[in-house]
Amino acid sequence: MVVDGGRIAARGFQYQYLRTLEALLDWIDNRSVASIRVEGPPPSGVEGVDAVDFDVIDAQERCVVAAQVKSKQYGAQIGVSQIVETLLRLVQAQDASEYHLLTNGTPSPSASRLIELLLEERPPAEIAEMVLRSLENAPARREQFKALGAVAHARLSRCKVIVDRRDDAEIREEIRERLRSYRNRSSKGLGERSAGLLSGYIISEILRLAADSNDSTFSLNDFRNLVLVDGDLLARAFGVNDWGVLVGSMPPIPDVDRTQVLQSVVTCFRFGSGREAQWAALTGPSGIGKSSLAAAYVAGRADAYDAIFWVDAETDFTVASSFKTILSFVAPKRSRERNEISARQLLSVVHTELSRLAGRWLMVFDNVSEFRAIEPWVPRLGQGHVLITSLDSASRYGNAAVISVGPLNRDESHQLIVRRLGISEHQRQAYREKLETFAEDLADWPLALELACGYLKGCDIDISESEVYLRSIRSYSLDDADSVPIGYPRTLVAAISLCVDQLRRRHAVAPNDYRPYLAYGLLAFSSFLASRQIPAHLLAAAVLADPGPEEGPGPRILDPDEFSIPEVLRELRKLSLAYTDDRLPPSGPEPIPDANWTLSVNTIVQEVMRSYTETAPETPMALNRLANHVERWLIGAVELNALDRVSILFSHADVLAGHLRRLEVGGDRLALFYGNLAGAYRLRGEHERAEEYLRAELALAGEAQEGRLLEMQAKFMLVDIKIQTPTANSISEGEAKSYLGELLLYCKEISHQFPDAAAQLANDAHSLLANNKSRVSQWSGVRELQAKFGSLLEGLGPTPLVEARRSIDRANIELSRGDAAKAEGLVRSALDSRMLTSGAELQATRLLVESLVHQHKWDEATEHHLSFRRMFGSAVMHHNIVQEYAKNVGFACAMIAFGEGPEGPKRLLRDILEWPAVEGVAASPKWGSELAILKSVDALLAENWGGCQQHLNCVDGEALQYGEAEKAFVWSMLWRMVVLALVRAKTSSVD
Repeated sequence: MVVDGGRIAARGFQYQYLRTLEALLDWIDNRSVASIRVEGPPPSGVEGVDAVDFDVIDAQERCVVAAQVKSKQYGAQIGVSQIVETLLRLVQAQDASEYHLLTNGTPSPSASRLIELLLEERPPAEIAEMVLRSLENAPARREQFKALGAVAHARLSRCKVIVDRRDDAEIREEIRERLRSYRNRSSKGLGERSAGLLSGYIISEILRLAADSNDSTFSLNDFRNLVLVDGDLLARAFGVNDWGVLVGSMPPIPDVDRTQVLQSVVTCFRFGSGREAQWAALTGPSGIGKSSLAAAYVAGRADAYDAIFWVDAETDFTVASSFKTILSFVAPKRSRERNEISARQLLSVVHTELSRLAGRWLMVFDNVSEFRAIEPWVPRLGQGHVLITSLDSASRYGNAAVISVGPLNRDESHQLIVRRLGISEHQRQAYREKLETFAEDLADWPLALELACGYLKGCDIDISESEVYLRSIRSYSLDDADSVPIGYPRTLVAAISLCVDQLRRRHAVAPNDYRPYLAYGLLAFSSFLASRQIPAHLLAAAVLADPGPEEGPGPRILDPDEFSIPEVLRELRKLSLAYTDDRLPPSGPEPIPDANWTLSVNTIVQEVMRSYTETAPETPMALNRLANHVERWLIGAVELNALDRVSILFSHADVLAGHLRRLEVGGDRLALFYGNLAGAYRLRGEHERAEEYLRAELALAGEAQEGRLLEMQAKFMLVDIKIQTPTANSISEGEAKSYLGELLLYCKEISHQFPDAAAQLANDAHSLLANNKSRVSQWSGVRELQAKFGSLLEGLGPTPLVEARRSIDRANIELSRGDAAKAEGLVRSALDSRMLTSGAELQATRLLVESLVHQHKWDEATEHHLSFRRMFGSAVMHHNIVQEYAKNVGFACAMIAFGEGPEGPKRLLRDILEWPAVEGVAASPKWGSELAILKSVDALLAENWGGCQQHLNCVDGEALQYGEAEKAFVWSMLWRMVVLALVRAKTSSVD
């Protein structure tokens, strides 16, 4: 049997520090005790080393208790010899009023008799005699004991052995309850929201003290102050920013205890030895407090888990982004791959690591709109719990226990109002009836109460005058009856409306104050995007301006000297309409400190805002403006391969597109928006969604100022998908040729007025046909089309961009001819022009690495290979580039490694095969066979004959469908593999 010594030691220390914390709680009310030293006093000699795990020191610096903690595996015995040995080391280490041995072991019969003896408080000589008798079967220990003097015997009479039958989870639970009890006695309170956080933090402090022999004393005064820390400060300090075990972004911990609902969650989860993850789901309408309840459960039970993972489950993109963060925690060695791994691989790796984690974990899937969409991401195996929050009460959640979340009970409503309005206990008693009416009129709905309190506070309305607010609420409830979503109280919608109107009134009173105006605009526009991490500058710019093409591409950032985004966000936070959220991942140096600030908005607030704005006559124009800004932010991130940023912006673009199509909004900006969204889907390998948005672009292109250009670009991308994606069946061969013919005519039409644009379009078409001859060879008339595009290019003359792209095409040709040096020169020229971005730059870098490999420039090739990986970012995009790179560079390395045997190509081939992007690209039978060949080469180079055979068995000869030159290349390589294998086998047999 294999013993995991490290884990056993860790569990021993965990038990020791839990018992140390219990000792601190045992003495917390004893004012005669000054401190507890963790790991005892500094050792005075060899005999004192590790003798004392903690000792209790009084105000005169005398030792009250010296303690040793002995952890045992469940059910393991502790014998009399081990007990005596431990106690002897304790009594020799230092003088103390009492000595304690704390253990979770099961005493043997003789050990039990000794434990009872020590509790009887007999004279030292009598105890010494009885200890000697108990050691009859342990002669060495008996002689050791006899050699001790009277002082040690006297100290032995002050020893106790305390046997503990609890497991760690029970100890933790008792610690939490004792912390709550102590804080309640001090009128501080400690609910489910923070007990786990506090106990977990104290244990980490004990661990810190244990590591420092010069500072190992835990003052009881410091301990009392820590336990009595302000509840709000505790939640802010540990619940959001500084909580070490939390992986992901958790919402604020609520300061109202909903004990009954939380107890339902606690009951759903049990800790045992099973390997199947347990699920529970909190369901209910928006604004009812599901996310807050999940945060409260996390806060209250934090110390029961080794790791807690918070997943933003609003969209596919936010789930994947959260899992990338989790990957860095569960598999830190693969953290650099987080932007390079496909969604399928990401899910697989995280689930695998969770299934074999020895510790306990919790994963929260927050804000699930449709369970079926996220179900594949939910872990099935491991010592873990899964908590889901969802609007959907009708879905089946597998084996999950479903808990329906309703409004607050009346006491909880009173707690919330009192805290938000800062009501004293005297005022609470004086205005009890008003509090009751206030909570009743707002249906005890958490969000409605938050909004109402934010309104009262913002308008300086006292609770004694709350009837004024309630009359307004009732009036809005009647006026807005038609806009109330099903399942929500009218007063909730009225509370939202009243807060929004407060922003409008503030702007009407002070029209020169931009803050309420911008705040309202941010809220209105945010309702058409995803609910979390909405870029604040994007929304603000959309409120103020609609930049045209003359302004150039990229995000528009407001000048902080004119507009303070933090002040605008403060307007929304004051009324509880929105909250600040995690910042966007940067795409480069931030132009101003708040450039990447974001906000989150509750989905019911978004829904109500949409109900007010969707029918307004100015809405189509405003949404066109918003789409313009979203497109700028998205494409800016795509061009720079800032893919963490892309995933967030992509979710906003996708949600916005859904609303635009639902509302049948048209406009000149939307054609460009749909086209670029299609391009992003194309790079992700999602061809069907790309085609869907290309058709949407074509439907709107006629309305756009540059409609003809957008139409041609959309049709060309459809042809590109048709040619480069064999599985795409959306357009026929005839349609593809027709679109290319239209593009040719269009290029001729604009060639005089816009020669650069005509040259770029013609070059893209010519390159597409030239680089995919085998795929279009059967198309009638395609050669003539290619020739006509070539002739047009010759007539237009060179442009810097076209020249750079044509250099790439020529480099491809020179490589096929075997002139790698010339190919390198062409590629370097294209890169030095700085005309290439995104995919074109990646293609150029791919060719540069390939040309260096063929020239055996291994140091340079490796340097640019690493640069390529950094530039590439994520395999979710640019699948074709990854496949070309792995195939061309990989096969070149394989040929050279077998021909000459240097280490450079072997290392480069291995790094290519270990790159997650290579495995993560869209699978096809041909690519799978090519990859199997490369893996067989790698195995053979490592003399792994079995692995080589295994990979070769995966090669499907029919799927390869190589041309004659490719076949010759592959068979030549395979022949060299066979010959080398035979030579090595022969040499081995001779030896």
